[in-house]
Amino acid sequence: MTLNPTTTEDVTIIAEMANAHEGDLSTAKEIVSSVAEHADAVKFQVFTADELVLPSHPDYDEFAELEMTDREWAELIEHSHTQDIDVCADAFGMQSVDLMTDMGVEAFKIHNADISNLSLVEYVSDRAEVMLLSAGGSTWIELAEALNHLQDVPTLLMYGYQNYPTSVEDANLRRVSALNEKFDCSVGYASHAPGDSDIAEELPRLAVAAGATAIEVHITLDRSAERTDYYSSLEPDEFADMAQRIEYSSQLLGKQTLSLSKTEREYRNKHKKWLVATEPIEEGEYITSDNIGYKRLPDVVIDSNIKKQTVVGRPVTKALSPGDPITLKNMDTKVVATLACRSESARLYGKPLQQVGDKPILTHLIEQLQTVSAIDDVVLAIADAPSKHSYIEYAHTENLEYVVGSETNVLGRLIDAGTEVDADIAVRVTTENPYVYTENVDQMIEAHIKQNHDYSLTEKLPLGSSIEIVSMTALEAANTHGTEKHRSELATLFIVENSDSFSVNVFTPPEDLLRPDIRLTVDNPEDLIVARRIWTQVSDGTSPPELRSVIRCVDDSSGLFELNSEFPDGTDDDVKQVRPFMYGDENQ
Repeated sequence: MTLNPTTTEDVTIIAEMANAHEGDLSTAKEIVSSVAEHADAVKFQVFTADELVLPSHPDYDEFAELEMTDREWAELIEHSHTQDIDVCADAFGMQSVDLMTDMGVEAFKIHNADISNLSLVEYVSDRAEVMLLSAGGSTWIELAEALNHLQDVPTLLMYGYQNYPTSVEDANLRRVSALNEKFDCSVGYASHAPGDSDIAEELPRLAVAAGATAIEVHITLDRSAERTDYYSSLEPDEFADMAQRIEYSSQLLGKQTLSLSKTEREYRNKHKKWLVATEPIEEGEYITSDNIGYKRLPDVVIDSNIKKQTVVGRPVTKALSPGDPITLKNMDTKVVATLACRSESARLYGKPLQQVGDKPILTHLIEQLQTVSAIDDVVLAIADAPSKHSYIEYAHTENLEYVVGSETNVLGRLIDAGTEVDADIAVRVTTENPYVYTENVDQMIEAHIKQNHDYSLTEKLPLGSSIEIVSMTALEAANTHGTEKHRSELATLFIVENSDSFSVNVFTPPEDLLRPDIRLTVDNPEDLIVARRIWTQVSDGTSPPELRSVIRCVDDSSGLFELNSEFPDGTDDDVKQVRPFMYGDENQ
């Protein structure tokens, strides 16, 4: 449905009919038709007089006259849907909620009158696809308690209140951002400005600029008829003008993102300076601050700017002419596999050291990495945890470099490992993966160096078989600017989430390897059983099996695919969210 409180880029416009129909079905239909072209939804107040007030209340008879029959409601809602407009019901009791639900109404609003009626809040949220909570005249504690009683349903807070009409001084648009910050929830604005004032069409546009993701405005066919709530109602032509102003404002505001637009990228490429040689540099000559500088290029042939401080003092491996971009391919570049090692996992203790065949998973992984000619070294990044001694002993036995660092800051530990051996580029793969795809890693590294990429990877391989190529400068930026979650085992998450700031290169493997539905990582006992069974069937005992053989084994072995099927693979939405370049439906 159009009414979606989780969308912040498009403003939802709600025509608040309330009771402007005054109980007349034909008038209600006419109002719907008059706004259908410019509104996303129409909102009715659905009630019986007995749901609202006591019989002794002075307005009881007036409310009773505004009631419509079930047949009339059904006809009005069907008419609204044929006009391609959503329906939102301001329901004041369970009887009305049941009636609207039966008639296919998906969105409900809890009026300020019922914001503390938590039984109604729960009842509605159990049936609604979308909920709106009236924030006008509601204390923040009332809103907090109402939100705590909601089921799992998209919810929008709607600020604004009807004061017949509400004065400009009481518009209080800054409340929109205050509510958003308090509840981390989308917030809309219900305007009740005097319908005959200039501000009536302007206030909703200003509310959008203040952060409102939905606008609700009363509508009437003719204000001079002085129907219900006419004080703050717009006529159809005014409503259309208001909607157009909101659309224009939305275009001006753009998207709430730090990502660069297409035109902004074009501007960047045209005007950005790149690090180049400013005078001839002979082969073997050292780069200095005097022979390089930042200049605009007539044709941008690289994807990422290298930092000056990372190349000064290094000799070039080929002669450079003035204007040649400075890239890692112009100098000796050290590529190091940095492997994070830790045993303290609640799901499966000691995963990297678990045996598959006659060797630990970590050994299988290192043997596969050693088939990559571009990898100069392997360094263990060992967690400072009780298990560290077993990995230190392993490193000594296998004659491997190692560092010991923070157990929680995995990213920092990987950086320490690369720094220990003066790495320019880190090859990263988690150490519980016994079957990785190495056939294209030399090609990935070559392209990574040539184009100054920050992050290179292969898409849509079985989960647990991918290798990541990451520049040390990119890892350091992620550690500096990221948060705790970015420093976890999801060490490249910051780069993924801020891909505008990095050059990302995605390789597509041969079609028969595009199997994100297969899970090869070892994170649970069931995964370990799968890994061991694969090894017994495909290994020749001397060299790691090719990924094709592993995939074929999974497909051909009865029941093997199901052993760890309860755990996520590359088709799982949660996996796609943290690895969009690897498993997303489209490269981002």
